[in-house]
Amino acid sequence: MSAINDRSRAAELIARLDRLPVWPHSNWVLAVLAIGWFFAYFDIGNIAFALPVAIKHFNISPTVGASVISAGLVGYIIGEVGVSLLSEWRGRRPALLVATLLYAAGSLATALSTNAALFIAFRFISGAGIGAFIGVASAYVSEILPSQIRGKFAAWTTMPALVGNGVVPFLALAILAIG
Repeated sequence: MSAINDRSRAAELIARLDRLPVWPHSNWVLAVLAIGWFFAYFDIGNIAFALPVAIKHFNISPTVGASVISAGLVGYIIGEVGVSLLSEWRGRRPALLVATLLYAAGSLATALSTNAALFIAFRFISGAGIGAFIGVASAYVSEILPSQIRGKFAAWTTMPALVGNGVVPFLALAILAIG
């Protein structure tokens, strides 16, 4: 009976939010989410340019290099599922914070990796953060935006993902030309 009451209460809250005539939150909420989308997709794109350099730097085979990609992808899935459960249990904001911290710590540690095993492990951690962010941020935006503006602002919030992915080749070429 409790599950039915919880669903009924959730439906009432969503209906109430949909009736709101204006956006009830600070625009910083959407800006922070947009920045998160930018960096998530920037990371998804940059591994294609970073991996060949990492293979040379760590003197590993392309097969081991493929493990880097696999670790990130497995991280996406585990991060999505794990942090989504946290999101349902503790709320979207704490889950977004955990996702962002996972991604930031994993990315910094990946950049400072001293060997291939650490590089793979930290890629998994940053992948978990990215997967978690994408899943939780999508749900959060859908839940906090009134229905009248949901599509428009969801698009504006996620558009930086395309920009983040699009700038990767140009930035990578500039960095590789310097190095």
